[in-house]
Amino acid sequence: MIRIQRPREARPTAGLRRILCIFLLAFALPCLAQAEPAATRRRAGGDVASVPAANLATAGTQARKKQAAKPAATRHAAQQPQQRIQCVQYVLANSDFRVRGNARDWWRNARVIHASGKLPEPGSVLSFRSVRSMPLGHVALVSRVVGDREILIDHANWTRGAITRNASVIDVSPNNDWTAVRVEFKPGSAIHGKVYPTDGFIYARRHDDDVKVSERHVEPETPPAVRPAALDRAPS
Repeated sequence: MIRIQRPREARPTAGLRRILCIFLLAFALPCLAQAEPAATRRRAGGDVASVPAANLATAGTQARKKQAAKPAATRHAAQQPQQRIQCVQYVLANSDFRVRGNARDWWRNARVIHASGKLPEPGSVLSFRSVRSMPLGHVALVSRVVGDREILIDHANWTRGAITRNASVIDVSPNNDWTAVRVEFKPGSAIHGKVYPTDGFIYARRHDDDVKVSERHVEPETPPAVRPAALDRAPS
């Protein structure tokens, strides 16, 4: 009698079983996460939220109402990245000067249009030279002349990203020509920093109006005409 052996069924190996487990977990975990109620999901810190879903919806509605109640300009400013104002931008925005170039170029470029000199005047621009710590130079508006050796200025970005008003500047040049100055760190502190070289002051008036009277050409006065003596005689 002949016995016929049936082929043995192929049993999955350990490696195949491991692959099947990973495959089932990959599909089962997302389904469990989606089925988890929103009110019991974990926060970033690991604690379980205990706020009901209805309260969460109400809080979101209130936040949207507060945002809509703000002025449009405020909302727009909050969404935009903050940019610090530069010294040239501040002077252009707060004066009638229309000089091109970086601050270090103002002394040369402004002389084509504006008068310049070594004496401070309210409304003039103090031009700082380029140095290693300030390669692009600096410009500031003179707000007040306190004395022969002190003025007050308004400027931007001397303190990074800030606008400073009524900062004291003292002249430390040997000849009192404002070619070397010290700038106050903080208005009212009376603490001035290191010495900075300057070019001078750029005035708001045109350079054509700054010509000295002594340099102008004046025509000599024509002497009065002399009447002949014969005309002054009385008729005989």
